[in-house]
Amino acid sequence: MSRRRYTDEEKARLLAEFQACGTTAAAFCREHGLCYQTFLNWRRAAPGDEAFPQRPEFIELDLGRPVRAAPAMLIELELGDGIVLRVRHDPAPRP
Repeated sequence: MSRRRYTDEEKARLLAEFQACGTTAAAFCREHGLCYQTFLNWRRAAPGDEAFPQRPEFIELDLGRPVRAAPAMLIELELGDGIVLRVRHDPAPRP
């Protein structure tokens, strides 16, 4: 399979089309026959913050009160870039 070279204008057009379509990057790449990793590289190299907006420093997450929780429950999510989210069950009741 030969590699296709895209001009800067084609890259800009595809990136703008992606911003307007509202689908995921993976779905957009499948629809347009693009290599996903190459597309991500284009997004990283694109000028401006619209490709990768700044991540918030803190996001509050309210899970509400669980109906029934196992003791010492722990949920751990690896979010990438060395970020790990850990949720533990707090046995102490809150006022």
